[in-house]
Amino acid sequence: MANLFPCPSCGGQLIYDVKSHQMKCQSCGVFFPIDEYRSQEFDYTREVVTCPNCGGEVAAPSLDGMNFCPYCGAEIANAEHFSAKGYPEKIIPFALSKQDCIDRYQRMVDGVPFLPDDLKTSDGLQSFVGLYTPYWIYNYEAKGRVSVPIERFDSDAMYDYHYTADMETDLDCEISVGQDASETLDDTVSGQIDPFFYEKICDFNPNYMAGFYAENSTVDPSIYEDSSKRKCADAIRIRMDQKACENDGYSLAENSAEMERELDPYISERDHAEGAYLPLWFLTTRKNDRVAYTVVNGQTGATHADLPVDFGKYVRSSLIASAISAVILLLLFAVFGTIDMKVVPVVTLILSIILMVVSMAQANSIYRKENHLDDAGYTGNRQMTQRPMLSTVLSAVGIVLSGADIFLDPHSDVIMYLLLIVCIAIMIVVALIMARDYNRIATNPVPQFSKTGGNLNGKY
Repeated sequence: MANLFPCPSCGGQLIYDVKSHQMKCQSCGVFFPIDEYRSQEFDYTREVVTCPNCGGEVAAPSLDGMNFCPYCGAEIANAEHFSAKGYPEKIIPFALSKQDCIDRYQRMVDGVPFLPDDLKTSDGLQSFVGLYTPYWIYNYEAKGRVSVPIERFDSDAMYDYHYTADMETDLDCEISVGQDASETLDDTVSGQIDPFFYEKICDFNPNYMAGFYAENSTVDPSIYEDSSKRKCADAIRIRMDQKACENDGYSLAENSAEMERELDPYISERDHAEGAYLPLWFLTTRKNDRVAYTVVNGQTGATHADLPVDFGKYVRSSLIASAISAVILLLLFAVFGTIDMKVVPVVTLILSIILMVVSMAQANSIYRKENHLDDAGYTGNRQMTQRPMLSTVLSAVGIVLSGADIFLDPHSDVIMYLLLIVCIAIMIVVALIMARDYNRIATNPVPQFSKTGGNLNGKY
């Protein structure tokens, strides 16, 4: 494979060094200023790997060392082709190294219970990949004089006070808002790693790509026009709230939706949406047909992590907790001599109701996640029929049996104990099913790329 960034001193491979913000030779260690280095071989044709499993495309000037797909974790060796697609107009270079990323992630997951070992071992964390991800940058300006209601609360030993006023302020600002243009990066994930510092954005320079990879597909910029304007209004609201706080501790009295409507006439788009590459560290852990993503903002360090539970650890801990509960129950029986068994079905009824509420919430989360309902950039098919979850059905059965044990008050102790045993067994099964369903929420199905994406800014 051709070396597109040869070292002028020894001919070795140059990479972009995050710490020094310079080009560094991997062979002789010599540094070169990023704006001064020029590769005679570089052009806007680049090598692209297409994953045979999910169809995702990863591009970079040099793909040496790319063994696994960052989207689905499958092996992608011997799948190269060439693309004439170029690069966007703008880029934010990586500011955090892989080790910085690993350190932040380890601090985040420290003490998380039931975490699978492959999500916290140092060997597994070395699989973080520096991936430039396509974004659309929307540039707005806000001008005009606005009046907004502000309020302040106070109290003394006898009364609570609510002060209101109107604050007039002049808007004269320019705001840039980014929206991920990736077909893979879910909007809920990109929202957690926002914001980037867009004042650090610069014109695209291929030298920043040395040693990193890039996603090769995008979604249409029109999809995010409305939501980007809402983001702009939120940014202005934060600024105005800070100004109100400086005024004797006041705060804005209006909610975000009201503020958005009031600010809309003052906000205008300065120019068309610009395509940009923004830096993300990407870790994919695959188990069977599910993948867990860890995404770290390569500029600020903001982190999103899918944290499933290790089912074996969960079951072992549950058995230990059950054994401890049984010992406590026996001790109570030894101390007090007897326990009113009519209290037990009341407890199982309450627990069954709680399990049903939680399972219904899980069902809704799974439905929204599996169908990408919160991801405007998703271009695949959506299944709009929501089916009841097994845990919800079993919880309803537990509620019915517990209620029967309470209100029918069976005369036979055998029937009462049998109903209790069945209710407890159902709750145990539901708890295990809910752990499995939690993993469906905490992980993602293997992606399948639709190949309908566009080009950043139409500049390819």
